[in-house]
Amino acid sequence: MKDNPMPALFLAVCVAVSLATFGCRGESDRDAPEAVSESKASDVALPPGLFLERAPQDARELEEVKDNAAVGDRVVLRGRIGGRVEPFVDGRAMFMLADGRMPTCNERHGDGCRTPWDYCCEPKADLLARTATIQLADASGRPLKRTVKGVEGLVPTAEIVVTGKVSQRDDGDVMVVDASGIYVVPE
Repeated sequence: MKDNPMPALFLAVCVAVSLATFGCRGESDRDAPEAVSESKASDVALPPGLFLERAPQDARELEEVKDNAAVGDRVVLRGRIGGRVEPFVDGRAMFMLADGRMPTCNERHGDGCRTPWDYCCEPKADLLARTATIQLADASGRPLKRTVKGVEGLVPTAEIVVTGKVSQRDDGDVMVVDASGIYVVPE
């Protein structure tokens, strides 16, 4: 899978379509349901030791890491869960992470966006450049078949630190990190 360019292309298309479809300024968002249904977590276990008790000391902001990372690089990045209306992939251990320095819509005075974690206030090009996909992968590099939304505090806008390895990268905006550790920053 990692040698095949199709997964990265597919992911890039999915990210672009999601951003175009679900921005809070667009009609689709205004019609979006308040709660998105999520599938039940399967019996697939998460890797032992995945959730860290302490934040790694060498974490860098997502955008900084993304600017310099290549496939195979070990990374430690910090960000907030978000980047689209539904940042979690239903039935898969995958989610979008946005650079933590980027303000959510509710951090902007007078913005009443119902889904501030989608960062719809940001230009789409900036959003694509400042987001990445995080996945919990099996030995073959495929995301685990389970939902991680809500697990150990993984919710939209949660600030987290991720350790892992870059598994996919293109010349543009796509970066996928196979997470080996996640620290959820207490609120």
